Amino acid sequence: AKLLDLVRCSVTFNTVEQLLTGYEAFLHHIKSNPSMIALARVKNGFLNTEKNGYRDIKLNVIYTSQDPEHKNVRMICEVQFLLINYLQEKRKIHKLYSILREETYFKMVVSDTGQKAKLKDIKDLRFKESLNVGKEVALSEYTHEYGMYR
Repeated sequence: AKLLDLVRCSVTFNTVEQLLTGYEAFLHHIKSNPSMIALARVKNGFLNTEKNGYRDIKLNVIYTSQDPEHKNVRMICEVQFLLINYLQEKRKIHKLYSILREETYFKMVVSDTGQKAKLKDIKDLRFKESLNVGKEVALSEYTHEYGMYR
């Protein structure tokens, strides 16, 4: 599993123009505060070639604590930029998503024998490191204009 959105927020806009203005303002904020926040990844869902579907722009940023006692504490946060219509639809389908996720979890943890529930090997439940910010994120790989990944 790749868990990159432990701390996440959504910023909604009424129009695409407003969304792009907010996105550019946030990029400016990041560039103005390099000791506090850095861009790690941009995922532009508007570039999806499918005719229908969910669209947003997700930014993963690396927040660095400004507390002198915890100056080496960093965490990855996700900021989602989306249109209000997508947020409304997202809220409608979230319940179904939760049910499907619980079913997957149940199948992963409980045996398929139908007998008394037995836990599978605990190794199946461990998380695997997928991104080590200090070693794997090279900010030079991003374009200047919109911060998009090359």
